[in-house]
Amino acid sequence: MGPQRVNNFRDMIIFVEVGRRETFTHAARALGLPVSTIARRIAALESDLGLSLVERTTREQRLTADGIRCFERCRDVVDDAVAAYEDVHAQAHGLKGRIRLALPGEVAAGTLARIVASFLRENAGIDLVVEVAHDGQRLGHDLDLLVCLGPPDHGALVTRRIGSIGLRLYASPGYLAEHGAITSRAGLRGREILAARACADGLAGLSDAGVPPGLNCGGRLTVETFALVAGLAAAGQGVALLPPDVAALHVRAGALSPVLADWTPVLLPVSIVMASRLLPARLRSFVAHLVARFPAEAGADCAGEKPGARLQPAPSLARIAPPGPRLAGAAAR
Repeated sequence: MGPQRVNNFRDMIIFVEVGRRETFTHAARALGLPVSTIARRIAALESDLGLSLVERTTREQRLTADGIRCFERCRDVVDDAVAAYEDVHAQAHGLKGRIRLALPGEVAAGTLARIVASFLRENAGIDLVVEVAHDGQRLGHDLDLLVCLGPPDHGALVTRRIGSIGLRLYASPGYLAEHGAITSRAGLRGREILAARACADGLAGLSDAGVPPGLNCGGRLTVETFALVAGLAAAGQGVALLPPDVAALHVRAGALSPVLADWTPVLLPVSIVMASRLLPARLRSFVAHLVARFPAEAGADCAGEKPGARLQPAPSLARIAPPGPRLAGAAAR
């Protein structure tokens, strides 16, 4: 490989970063290069190929049709080269670098916290940035991995199932006193069932789980988070379908009571979402760790293996994080 080919590959790396970041400025920041260098190297690549790859305006840079085709071909080549380098480096020196991870809010926070903590203990060279997000639009940009709930619907992104969370029914003592106790599945007929948007498929399948027709699922409410579902149920709005770790604080406070406590009517899928199958060593190792640990850490209560299993209180990410900058939340950034 001659010097020109080396320059071409370097320019290809810069071009892929521009395609991902969508502006020269963001690409320059990610690569640690001046914006003028980014613009000059893209122009050199265009001249060498004889193609216009990036449409430039005063406010933004946008890939042309040729640029999109080039980006799609070059992206996996660059990712593969980076992954190969990191593999060799990790074999010689151990895993190093930063992982930017998004979690789905309050659900399974204790389970995921224990998995994150064990990974950090085993890999002293890894820093982790954790935030809350619910979609994969930023994957491949300023986000590496996303843990999501519910059936995967992420287009061209790569999704891998890691387990499931068992959801159970809860209602406030006041609601049960006013509308009557629920002692069988038939007693759910006519009740308003409160659930987060991620449970839509699970609600549709309740009749397959032995619930008679006539459920009022959601009523006038469309709810995004399980925390709000729990709050509405505690206020007497209806019967809530909740993960046990979200309901636990309300149950301990006496604001919610289990309904049909020996039954887990819905299993909510949990998946890890990635921008590509070609992951660098640090990300591939974390995904493998997550896939291996999630069922055991979630336990029977979350995995739905033994309905009615006793809920174990779980620590939060903040309480188990080791001291120092290795674990950062969104607020810290």
